[in-house]
Amino acid sequence: MPAAAAAESSDTRAPRLRFRRHLRSGAVDLVQMREHLARAVPQLTTDPEARVAVEELVSHAGGLLGFSTARDAGVEADIWTSATGVSLLVGVAHAAEMPSAAVALSHSRERVLAGSGAAARKLSVLCVVCGSQVDWRRLDDALAMRRMMRDTRLISIDALLTLVALRADRVLAHTDAVALVRPADARADAMIEVLARYRRQNQPPGTDD
Repeated sequence: MPAAAAAESSDTRAPRLRFRRHLRSGAVDLVQMREHLARAVPQLTTDPEARVAVEELVSHAGGLLGFSTARDAGVEADIWTSATGVSLLVGVAHAAEMPSAAVALSHSRERVLAGSGAAARKLSVLCVVCGSQVDWRRLDDALAMRRMMRDTRLISIDALLTLVALRADRVLAHTDAVALVRPADARADAMIEVLARYRRQNQPPGTDD
């Protein structure tokens, strides 16, 4: 890479890397994450720095859920890797950018699979949707029409932060988080086990099933 191009690339990545280091230093708690997002999300589609902030906050949330997170510059998305052996290709989109953003992530998944040779069932898409006016029914219908439901999961930014809070409170194990943010399997067992574990944790001592 020519020196000028390398310098430009480094300058472009610098704000992302600085903010990532700040988040990973432990100086930002969940309340502060919500405050950062409240400021950045309204500017997601107009301010590149706001988009970087939201993407890095989402990446940090993945780390708090127990994933190993890394930025894949080739597809401009995060790869979240779980010790369970599965991975997520994670992208951030405003409601106004949907469903085209989810379609673009699906195409990126295909490129990652083609380049890595990984089994398709091991890599799914997680699209984190921001904004207060989200037509979830329309998005579900759009994904179903494109036959993307099997490989793609949508989650609101608020729901993602709720998962982080539940994980911090030891309500959810990492395996539970994986089951919730990946597209549903044909079997319902994983989701039922999440509910059963939550019930056991909240059941008064001495109470029989």
